[in-house]
Amino acid sequence: MSPDFERVAAELAPQVAGRLLALAEQGGTEADFRREAARVLEEAASAAGMTIVPRDEFSVARGRVDSVYNRLILEYKRPGLLRADGRTRPNLIAVQQVKDYIVDMARRERREASRLAGVITDGSFLIFVRRVGDGWSEPETYPVSPASVERLLRLLFSLSTGAALIPENLVDDFGPRTTRARWAIRALNRALESSREPLVFKLFEQWQVFFSEATDYREWAERIETKPEFRALVASLWTRDEIRHLNPAKVFFVLHTYYALLIKLVASLAAARFAGRTTAPLSGIATKTGEELRMAFVEIERGGLFKANGIRNFLEGDFFRWYVSAWNPDIEETVSTLVQRLAEYDPGALELAPENARDLLKKLYHNLLPREIRHDLGEYYTPDWLAERLIRQTLGPADLGNAARRVLDPACGSGTFLVIRTSGNGRPARGKIRR
Repeated sequence: MSPDFERVAAELAPQVAGRLLALAEQGGTEADFRREAARVLEEAASAAGMTIVPRDEFSVARGRVDSVYNRLILEYKRPGLLRADGRTRPNLIAVQQVKDYIVDMARRERREASRLAGVITDGSFLIFVRRVGDGWSEPETYPVSPASVERLLRLLFSLSTGAALIPENLVDDFGPRTTRARWAIRALNRALESSREPLVFKLFEQWQVFFSEATDYREWAERIETKPEFRALVASLWTRDEIRHLNPAKVFFVLHTYYALLIKLVASLAAARFAGRTTAPLSGIATKTGEELRMAFVEIERGGLFKANGIRNFLEGDFFRWYVSAWNPDIEETVSTLVQRLAEYDPGALELAPENARDLLKKLYHNLLPREIRHDLGEYYTPDWLAERLIRQTLGPADLGNAARRVLDPACGSGTFLVIRTSGNGRPARGKIRR
C-alpha cells in the first residue's frame, strides 16, 4: 500500500466511521446494511484513487461469503447483533463463520490462510480475524471509531490491490526460473568477467576465501562441474555455449550478489513499513537513469535506505557491492528492472502478519539455490520448532519473547534464532532484535 493510501485512510476514517454508525442507528435488515455499507467503502476507495470490485455472495465449502475483496473477507451482520464482549454467542458464531470462510477460500484459491484476513461488522462494532501459523490470533472486537475504521481501510486498500510482499510473489517475480532473474544473473556475470576495476577483483578474491572457509566449497570445488545439481542450475540460467566458459566460483558469487541485492531492496520496504515512513523508499529510485541511478545504488550500498529508518551499520563490509564499481549498461538495466518491479509491491501483508516477515529471506534463498547444492556446501537451515526447543534448553522458557535481553548470534543466516527468541514462538515481536 502506498503512503498516499495510508494518508487517505487516516483522513477518511472519521467520515467513514460516522456513516457506518449512522447506518447502524437506522437498523434494518442485514441485506440493507450490507448494500449501504459496501457503497460507503467503495466511495472511500474511490477517494483513494482505487477501484475495488468485490465478489458478493461468493460460495465456498461452508456457506456464502458476503463480500471478498481479493484477500479480504468482509462479513456484514444485522445492525445491533454484535456486542462489545467478544465472548457473547453472536460474536463467537460470527468469528467461527469467518474462520471457516478463510480456510475454505485459502484451499479453493491455493493460498496460505495466513495471507487472508477477515473483518466482521454490524455498523457498531468491527471484529478482525486472521490466521497465525497453525492457529488463530485472538479475535479483536472494537467499537466503530476513526481508529478502528482506519485499520479497516488500511486492510481494504492493501489487500484489495497490489502485489503483496510475500515469499510466493517474490519467487514468482524474481525466482531463478523467471526471465528477470536469468537476465540479471547473466548480466552480473558478464560484468564480473569484463571488469578491470581492481576493487571488483579484490572483493571477489576475498569473498572466495571466506566462502571456502564458511562452507564445504573448498572440498567440493574440484568436482563441482560434474555435479548433476550444479549442471542443472547453470543450464537453467545460461545457454550451452555460455556454460563452456563459466567459472563455478564466479557463478556462486553472482548468484549471491543477485540475492543480496534483492534482499537489500526487499528489506528496505519492510523497514520503511515498520518505521512508519510516509514516503515509498523505492518509488523515487525507480524513475532514475544513468549516473543518477548508479549514485542511488551507491547510497543504498552505504546503507542509506536503512539509515533513513534509524537502522545503522547494516551494510558494512558487504562483498556484494562490487556491481556499482563494475557499472555498465547491462547492470543499469538489471537494477532498474528490479527496483521498478519492487516499487509496485505492497508491504501491507507484513502489517497483517508481521511474524511472516522472516519467511521472505528464507524461502527466496531456498528457491534461488536448490537444496542439493546448499547441502553439498554444508548449508542447513534450522527449522523453527528446533530453534525454539534449543532456546528453551539453553536460555530457558522465560527468555522467549524477552526483547530486553541482548544476545549475539554470529553468522545468523536468516535470523531464525533471533526472531523466535525475541518474538516468542512466532508471535509478533514488540522489541528490537539486536544483531
